Amino acid sequence: MAEPAKKSGSENRQTTARLTIRLMPEQRQQIDEWANAAGLATGSYARARLFTGPQPRPVRLPSVERKTLAQFLAWLGRLNGNVYQISRALNFGEGHDRKDLADALKEITELRNAVLAALGREAV
Repeated sequence: MAEPAKKSGSENRQTTARLTIRLMPEQRQQIDEWANAAGLATGSYARARLFTGPQPRPVRLPSVERKTLAQFLAWLGRLNGNVYQISRALNFGEGHDRKDLADALKEITELRNAVLAALGREAV
């Protein structure tokens, strides 16, 4: 007898049943600490502890450093947008110091590439 075809789609679409339990605040805090120490989301940690055998891919939480670097990268993106607006104004003859703007753009690019390297991503 042939095995039924596997379901297509992501784990999120396949896992639809939910379980809710009541915990004391200190119990929830303890579970959150254990999950954080394992680098997992609380639900992924609970599944890993409750069930044996192959598990769905766990949801890993980014480290604090990665979160900070990602926020910094977003800030650099906004800064880059501001510099772009300044460069547009310069192109239309509203201001001067093109060399300063070029130096600032170069520094932003270097910072961006350093953050991307720290995140383990390729510079574009």
